[in-house]
Amino acid sequence: MYPCLFGIKFLDMYAIMMIIGIIAFAGYVYWQFKKNKLKRGLIEDIFLILIISGCMMYIGAFGFDALFHSIKDKELKTNGITFLGGFVTAITTFIIMFCKIIKKEKGNLFFYLNIVVTGIVIAHAFGRIGCFCAGCCYGKPTDSALGVVFPDYSSAYWQYGPGVKVYPTQLFEAAFLFILFIVLVLLKKDQFKVYLISYGTFRFLIEFLRGDDRGGLFGVLSPSQVISIILVIIGIVLFIINPNQKRLEPTNDESISTDKIVQE
Repeated sequence: MYPCLFGIKFLDMYAIMMIIGIIAFAGYVYWQFKKNKLKRGLIEDIFLILIISGCMMYIGAFGFDALFHSIKDKELKTNGITFLGGFVTAITTFIIMFCKIIKKEKGNLFFYLNIVVTGIVIAHAFGRIGCFCAGCCYGKPTDSALGVVFPDYSSAYWQYGPGVKVYPTQLFEAAFLFILFIVLVLLKKDQFKVYLISYGTFRFLIEFLRGDDRGGLFGVLSPSQVISIILVIIGIVLFIINPNQKRLEPTNDESISTDKIVQE
């Protein structure tokens, strides 16, 4: 089996899947905001924060990957991007900016995190399909029926040589993420906590099948596995603490909506 789609170039499909993922994320988040009857000004403020967080996600994904590979090879080296590095950077940016800019909604932080992280899951699922089309994030060699042969001059080709079947770990992860998205939508609460534990566990395990260069820093465990362990621990702690997840309307003296400010 060769990874391709209707003869469309791999790089083009990677970009297409990334765009579809971003649109799916924005569409889901906006739908949830409108469903919960958020005011227009508040929605605009949050989307501005999400755009900035998205930019920081790319910087974090690139920076974490460069850090881990530079440490492993003992020289400055860039190899690609690391999702978990980007996720940690983006979520941290979102939380800080949200609490600083939209102070009246600080008590509803986890309500918004539940929505945002569910949107990230569907975007990530499409992104992994893009990885498959681009030939990155591939698995280790296998003789099983699940193995795929990536085209000549792809990353897997340079790693293992021509005609070698490898696990399509990108598709394994995409399937998991699509299922997780459905589960999170049906849950209606605890999405952020469930995501941290479930994806952290899955990512820790799937790393054992990954065949691409994972970077180095933590001995037998890859950097992504260490981050995954931390995410699982945070998720468990949040279940114990059980922070408020229902959106509470701020009192009149706490804030004035953006719409009202514009009118005045």
